[in-house]
Amino acid sequence: MNSRSRNESGVVMVLVALLVVAMLAIAAIVIDGGQAFADRRRMQNAADAAAFAGARVLHQVRFASSTTDLAAAVRAVAADNDADPGLVTCQVIDGAGSGVAPCSPNSAWASRRDAAGVRVTTEVSRSTVFGRVAGVSEMSASASAAAVLDNLVAARSPWMVCGNPRLPGGFDLIDPTTRALRGDAVLRKLYGERGSALPDARGIPIGGRTAATCGLSPSWNGIVDPASQPVRLGQFALADRGKQVGRYQYDDILAGVGGCPENFADGEVTRCLALVPVFDEVDADAHTAHIAAWAVWRIRYDQQGAVKYWGQFVSAGLARAGPTSREPLFGGSTLVVRLTE
Repeated sequence: MNSRSRNESGVVMVLVALLVVAMLAIAAIVIDGGQAFADRRRMQNAADAAAFAGARVLHQVRFASSTTDLAAAVRAVAADNDADPGLVTCQVIDGAGSGVAPCSPNSAWASRRDAAGVRVTTEVSRSTVFGRVAGVSEMSASASAAAVLDNLVAARSPWMVCGNPRLPGGFDLIDPTTRALRGDAVLRKLYGERGSALPDARGIPIGGRTAATCGLSPSWNGIVDPASQPVRLGQFALADRGKQVGRYQYDDILAGVGGCPENFADGEVTRCLALVPVFDEVDADAHTAHIAAWAVWRIRYDQQGAVKYWGQFVSAGLARAGPTSREPLFGGSTLVVRLTE
């Protein structure tokens, strides 16, 4: 073999080697890059789920006497969505997204009025398949999300409940001084399942003829007039004077399952959960009532007797949608969990 042939053979070998390296680089981009992109999407889903769950736990700790560890709950949800729990970070934030305190321990933020949500960062690392050729043996993907609690200010509801004990026939739901709903623990003891202040084992009368109407017309049957829909906090709602057959309609905005369907007095559903506004004063001449708070009730339908709908107190509750306000959060308010980033 002459020198020219040897030189050409050497050039070919170099070109083949370069081509192999280039092919491996392309494979690294396609395979490892594609996996990194998929990991990034999974981490975003994990961050969203963990932030949403964290905001719910924050609500339970601040307003429902829960002792659930916020940081542990966030890590658990993130891990369920394939994030590395050891790489999860969690921070409690205010309604504007500014940091308030670390998620752990709960005592660092549980008593702070500006604690309104959480920001979570998730991450996962993976060994590369072809990236080692380029000196990259591991790739990481991370994402962040924040979820905050806002006050629910409006929703549809077919009924409303008199919650001022100073009104004739009113239930002890609202503190007349602060005009805020009493705490969940207190109200569950009074008006929850087997509550000590229930007038009937089925609950308190929600819809139907009742002896006490808190100053509204004696013909009032607990129903909100459709003209007042949606019902808004801090405003007066018109009490319906007649029986509105087929008008039991409202937004399905409860967080979770078990919400009441439209007009559920059809024999298929006998109990469900509904957000029902609570009023604390009335304008008898205008036949209206001032809406002071929301509460989640377990509604029972009973086709026998004058009272058709009975309610047992569940909680101030969480909603998953609806118009909101970023006023300071307080106990006894119904809140909406929103992802903000």
